Amino acid sequence: MDIVCIAIALVILIGAAITAMIYYRFYSNYDGQVQAIFNLLQRNAFVRAEDYGFYEHLGIAGFGFRMSLLNKILKGHRFQIAKGRWIEPQAKELILRNFDVTWVHTFYKLILVISFLFIIMMGMALIV
Repeated sequence: MDIVCIAIALVILIGAAITAMIYYRFYSNYDGQVQAIFNLLQRNAFVRAEDYGFYEHLGIAGFGFRMSLLNKILKGHRFQIAKGRWIEPQAKELILRNFDVTWVHTFYKLILVISFLFIIMMGMALIV
């Protein structure tokens, strides 16, 4: 049983290292594009700087939040971003007219893998 736990822990560790490297590649390759998307949305009055600015200044740590906001926008549904303010489906159309965002779906697959590894790690912690 100990060897199985060690093997699973090793797989989780290797998986975490690989996903961290891939996450960093997404950040380094697409952070500029995400900034440009939010600048475009701000110029067209879909978002305000305070909606995403704090997370933009966090760098790689805030990239995931900005991506989750971008993913919500790309779903094309109206949603509330702040009290009394909504993001309309036209924001999606504006983004798709100006940017290639096909990579966002792949990024969310990575987030699912990271979540799966985290759940396995928590399960291992409960067992040990």
